[in-house]
Amino acid sequence: MKDANLFVCFCLLLFVSCNEDKIPLPVQELVTERMKLFKLAQDSICRSVAIKKAEIAVDSFFLTLQKQYLLDSIHVPLKPIKPSIDTQLILDKTLPIKPLWDSLSLKIK
Repeated sequence: MKDANLFVCFCLLLFVSCNEDKIPLPVQELVTERMKLFKLAQDSICRSVAIKKAEIAVDSFFLTLQKQYLLDSIHVPLKPIKPSIDTQLILDKTLPIKPLWDSLSLKIK
């Protein structure tokens, strides 16, 4: 019996709450106006995100094309080959070596 009363009360509340005639007209107009503003804001956000994604995709496409043509048009010289002759310096160890500072101090005095 208790469950039947709860079920009847639930059904009555459900049918009464679904009735849209009880909402005042100014409130409905405000709600529809705010929904339009919200949809416009969301639409502008979605458009800006889509435009940014499209710009990135187009820029990367043209960048890959540009790199491809640059690689074909610019000639990079090869690394130079080592000479076949010996280029090492051979120092003569027979010459006497004088200290640099001693020779300068004699000239200054």
